[in-house]
Formats: sequence, structure tokens, C-alpha cells
Amino acid sequence: MLALLLIGLMTTTPQDPTPGAGPLEPRTGRWHAWLDSPSGEIPFSIDIGRVPGGWVAYINNGSERIPIEATHEDRTLRLHCTPYDSWIEADITQGGVRLDGEWTLERGEGEARTMPFHATHGAKPRFPGQGKTARGGARLAGRWSVEFESSEEPAVAIFEQGPRSVTGTFMTTLGDYRFLEGTWEEGVLRLSCFDGAHAFRFDAQLDAEGNLGGVFQSGAHWTEVWAARRDEDARVPDPFGLTRLKEGVDLSGLTFETIDGEPQALDDPAFEGKALVLVLFGSWCPNCVDEARLLARLQRQYGPRGLQVVGLGFEQQDSPENQRARLQRFQRALDVPYPLLRAGNASKAEASEAFPLLDRVLAFPTTVFIAADGTPRAVHTGFNGPATGPAHERLVDQFELLIEDLLPADDDR
Repeated sequence: MLALLLIGLMTTTPQDPTPGAGPLEPRTGRWHAWLDSPSGEIPFSIDIGRVPGGWVAYINNGSERIPIEATHEDRTLRLHCTPYDSWIEADITQGGVRLDGEWTLERGEGEARTMPFHATHGAKPRFPGQGKTARGGARLAGRWSVEFESSEEPAVAIFEQGPRSVTGTFMTTLGDYRFLEGTWEEGVLRLSCFDGAHAFRFDAQLDAEGNLGGVFQSGAHWTEVWAARRDEDARVPDPFGLTRLKEGVDLSGLTFETIDGEPQALDDPAFEGKALVLVLFGSWCPNCVDEARLLARLQRQYGPRGLQVVGLGFEQQDSPENQRARLQRFQRALDVPYPLLRAGNASKAEASEAFPLLDRVLAFPTTVFIAADGTPRAVHTGFNGPATGPAHERLVDQFELLIEDLLPADDDR
């Protein structure tokens, strides 16, 4: 009888303190979290910890672990997903083991996007049934040729199958769909990711011919059909061949604004004789965040040999002051060692007009490589981030080899 009583006490849901009893802190450790979407829950996990003087938190998707800012006040937990204008604010209930609130993503002067957020304390499978993924049945691992209903451009899915979960991503001409994680059970695929800027869910089912068909949900605002067939030779077009340099156009006359509000010409004498890497990006763009981490390393590595990276920020429509503030936060959060300039609004058409060296701007980021003698040499569209594995490693090698070729000769420095 005593044993039954003890078991009952251990499994009873903790009760909230009576009103006015003081602050309520969240439990530390792993949390199972999810956002409510039209296609169902978009699950992920969060780690919350205590440190001297405050809190720390991390978002987890597959092998990715994203640090985020955490603050606690009274019975509210706020998680700020830097470097984006993105945060979760949630009420702490049930004795500190439940969170309920909202995820908000600001969009400049546009209407903010919001989604209901929930979390429960304790490590749980991302999707129900997770843990039986590797038990028999059709294998998912490998490359798949993918078609999205909204696009005529080819895409490629890369999946890895572990003992308890499936991980992978989708590569497109614009970039990748982040670190996806989920399950593969009896021919049914479920994947999700939340990184502070995007919330993705992919569902699909295997048909009798061995092809996948399903639905892609992005946040609460976008739903589309997708299909895939196994193809180990599936590739996306060469990102170095999608955008062309215009002949007879150079950097003269191109002036943008520093994050302090001062004019900055791209043909400034301070850049003369240096290999330039100009990246058209946005602080709102996760693929741009991935590339900025790489470019920051390359600037530190090759800067002493004559490399100069410059970021041209195309920000979500807002006042110039707010756009500069976002770029300043981006620079601080990622410890970017190269200058960032405010170049315009987050529009591919506007970017094409503002940067006439290119025939068009298809994606953010777009990266332009210019030799030390001032000759534009190459353009790279989009960015394959770390989630793409070997594709990302090859891209890093290509960037490094290209920069080595652009650098001034030793006797020119």
C-alpha cells in the first residue's frame, strides 16, 4: 500500500503555486517543444540551463545545436533566437514543467508572423513512434530527386537513417532546408526543423512504385505538395553557373551605407589591390547566416594576405535606422570581422537594380568574387550549409581555392 502511495506521489503532475506565491522557474534540462501549424505539430527540442547570473538555452535539430538567449521573469520565459528578430515568450505552469505561449517573427514594417508554442519538460521522441525507425521495411537513406509544386527548379533530398531517427535535408538552387530530423515508419516519413527563422514540417508516404509524395508546411503561412523518386545521381544545377557577370560593368559609382549611416563606395581606395568577396545577403536569412560564419573564418585566414570581404545587406522593408540596427546585431551575434553595408530592401528585383554587375539576383546570398586587379571572376548563387554534409565541404574547398587564385601576388602587397 505504501509503495502504491509513493508511486502516485511521484507521477502526480506538479501543481502551480497559489497566486501571489512568487516566481516560478522552468525546470532545467531537455524539453520537448512544438509549434501548432495547419499540417500538425512542428516538433523540436530545447535544452534549458542555469548559469551564474542567468539562463542559457539551445535549440536542437539533428546534429545542429543553436544557442539562443534566455531570460526569466516572474512566471514567464523568453527565448530570443538571435541574430533574427525572432523570439518565444511562454508562461511557465504545472510547477515548472510546462510552457505555453507564442513564437513571433518580426518582418520589418510587414505584419509579424506568429505561431502557438508549447513545451513539456523531459526528453521525448520528436514524433510518436520514434525509436523503431530502423526495423525492417523499405530503406529511405540516400539521394532522391524532388519536385516542389511551387517551383520548376530541381531539388535533391539527402536522407540518413539511424537506429532511432532519420536526418537529412533538401537542396535547391537557392540553398538548403536546414537540419531536418524525424521518423521513417512503415513507409511514412515525418521530418521537422525549427531554427528561429523557419519552422518546417515534411510529411510523405511511399507508394507502390517506391516514390514519395506528401506535403511541406512552412510556418503557418505556406503549404505545398512535393514528390520524390530515388535517384543516386540527382544533382542541382551548378551554383557558379546560375548568375552571370555583365561585361563592361565595374564597381565605380556603387555607394552604399555603413551600419553607422556613413556612405561607403565599393571602389574606395582602401579596397584597391585587394581580392574582394562581395556577398548580397539578409540578416533574416538562415543560409546567409551559414555563409557568414564561413566568410568570417576566411576573412581572418586570408585577410593578412589581401582578402577583403564586404557584406551588402538587403533587409526586410523598414526604416534605414532599423535596418542598420539589424545589421549591427547580425555583426555582433556572429562576430563578423568584415564591414556590412545597408544596400536596400529584401527584394531580388531591387538587389538586381542596386548591383548592376549581375544579370539578375536569384537568391540571398549571392556571392561575387573579384580579383586583386579589379576583374570580376565568379558568382555563386545560394549556399549549401553544413546540413548538406559533403556538398557543403566541397563548397568550402571551392571558395578557398577561388580565393587563393584571387589574392594579390606577394610582391604586390
